[in-house]
Amino acid sequence: MPTPTWPNTLPDFTLTYPEEWDDPTIRSEMEGGYTVTRQRYTRFRRRFKRGWAALSATHYSTLVTFYKGDAAGGASFFTWTTDTDSASVTVRFAAPLKAELLCPARGTRAALYRVDVELAEV
Repeated sequence: MPTPTWPNTLPDFTLTYPEEWDDPTIRSEMEGGYTVTRQRYTRFRRRFKRGWAALSATHYSTLVTFYKGDAAGGASFFTWTTDTDSASVTVRFAAPLKAELLCPARGTRAALYRVDVELAEV
């Protein structure tokens, strides 16, 4: 079965937060006052926190469908192109979707959501 990809119909993120890198270092404090270090593992994985300040109801529905379907919450992985270096990486949702209804749909006005996602390399 092919790896799912991030829905290309979603608009670019409008909210970005610092990219976080794993630190694979094990540190041990010695009685002599020095620290011994070694790598626990050799991969350097990243975590990405991104979001939208005002996502339309249609795009929000697309995101929720992807989250509940192909991504299986945080259980499955998918391919995503980073916005920092345009690299294609395999990620999963590292935390549940966080959404806040900013503006409910009324008359001809469409609903808007503030949404935050957290992705982690696998």
